[in-house]
Amino acid sequence: MHMNYEDRPKYTHIASYEPRDNNDVKRVVLLYSGGLDTSVMIKWIQEVYHAEVIALCIDIGQQVDDLEAIRLKALQLGAIKSIVIDAKDEFAEKYISRGIKANACYQGDYHLSTPIGRPLLAKLAVQVAATEKADTIAHGCTGKGNDQVRLEGTAITLNPDIKIIAPVREWGMGRDEEIEYARQHNIPVPHTIDKPYSADDNMWGVTNEGGEIEKPELIPPLEKILQVCTHPKNAPGARQELTINFVEQGMTQQAGMKLGNHTIVMDSNNPNDSGEELVKIEFVKGLPTALNGEQMKMSELIIKLNKIAGKHGIGIVHHIEDRVVGLKIRGIYEQPAAHTIIKAHKELEKYVCTRHENKFKQIVDLEWAYMCYAGLWYEPLMKDLSGFIDTLNDKVNGTATVRLFKGHCDVVALETPDALFDEKLATFMKSDMFNQNASPGFIELWTLQMKMAKQTKKSILLSIGGAENKEKLLPDIKILADIGCIIYATEHTSQYLDAHGITNKLVHKVSSEERPNIATLLRERRFDMIINIPVAERNFVVSSDGEKIRELSIKHNVPLVTDVNVAKHKIQHLKELLNAKM
Repeated sequence: MHMNYEDRPKYTHIASYEPRDNNDVKRVVLLYSGGLDTSVMIKWIQEVYHAEVIALCIDIGQQVDDLEAIRLKALQLGAIKSIVIDAKDEFAEKYISRGIKANACYQGDYHLSTPIGRPLLAKLAVQVAATEKADTIAHGCTGKGNDQVRLEGTAITLNPDIKIIAPVREWGMGRDEEIEYARQHNIPVPHTIDKPYSADDNMWGVTNEGGEIEKPELIPPLEKILQVCTHPKNAPGARQELTINFVEQGMTQQAGMKLGNHTIVMDSNNPNDSGEELVKIEFVKGLPTALNGEQMKMSELIIKLNKIAGKHGIGIVHHIEDRVVGLKIRGIYEQPAAHTIIKAHKELEKYVCTRHENKFKQIVDLEWAYMCYAGLWYEPLMKDLSGFIDTLNDKVNGTATVRLFKGHCDVVALETPDALFDEKLATFMKSDMFNQNASPGFIELWTLQMKMAKQTKKSILLSIGGAENKEKLLPDIKILADIGCIIYATEHTSQYLDAHGITNKLVHKVSSEERPNIATLLRERRFDMIINIPVAERNFVVSSDGEKIRELSIKHNVPLVTDVNVAKHKIQHLKELLNAKM
């Protein structure tokens, strides 16, 4: 049955790099994966554009695909030529390497397996189009995804004259219709209505989409989806089954009295059958060069580590992310080698860098990851960020030992000649290398601004002589308490305030040796105002404690009030100021 395209919404080419007319497209280089979309595309381009199709499949370490079978399949579907390019080493050494140094992570633990590969695919497509005299590049991206941005943006950056078509944007078919189209045209594809998942695969990871994955309220059936990783529950590691019988409390278990049983599956504690595996990754200038002591080129190391870590269920991520085009979506990623390497690199890097380098590196890594994810590989800022990243990674040398066990990946040991670590300084055992006498002074200075910021409330010292003066000022002191002032008071004033239910802090006179002492607190500038009302007959006694308070307040520039009426006015003014700020 022939598909009727007339009834579908018409797609209009509006970008300058899209063909103005179908007749403009003569020969197309199709980025071909052998999956549902690009397999259907070979037939569709011939049917709609009447153009020649050259299928281009790029080997960047796909972990599942049979690339020779994919090459032959394209020819069977009518491609005039089917090309497979081995780009594994270039991918590892020129693209993944930059991601490793940047601890590539986007919005969590997505290590950018797909976006890191797209600039290379676009570059090679442009080169093949030039060699094969093709006027157009085609790809299998939808109009809702990120890859259209990455591939098209890179291609027109490298060759502004190339034309680009995206059949999935144009044909308006849903996944179920594509499957039906493939059936009608005898196109063999792995997809079915019951298993509608699609995957993008390379050595750095597998991206799984479709089906239940698209609906975050559903739990995806990993057993149907995973392609390179063992489900963690099935990863190596002995398990035990314990059956616990439950009976009523206080009763002896007898026949007929069992209330039920429950079987619990537990991991064995026997270290001989734990199933865990230790791997050692050696880094030179931030890049992995050896696995378990064996030197190898990076592509081989990544491919080998995929098998080791994948067996233990490492790097499986259920990931909600924000696409460049504004959509929020979920994907399931399998990235066993990527997750292990990034974890090891990040810990080793942290070990050899200063606190300030580590803090700033996180900011740079975050921006690098976004630029990569957003398809801006040739944006000048990427080169600027990578310049800093490369310089910092010059000292990331050493070996990380990583424990792999049932989906868990932990860096358990680090060895490096460049560590900013001194056991004699860091040990909790007795050592004279670290001067602990310096710690209190450091703490005082380190927390000075925090302490000052917290002390936003006004601190008032009250030292009021005579019962009559206390009675006159009692309503005003209550105002101080009501507006949140911290009230300090000398002994007799404190007792008076306690009797009237006013919270205060006792402070001892200048002449007292007890602490806290007025003189000490004045030196620390703890008071915003002092209300010191002397007893009338002592008003001019130089030797009195009040006189010493007045001398110290002048010395430390603290406002001093010695008159009841002035105190009332000051308190009322303070109340108005604080109320105005609320």
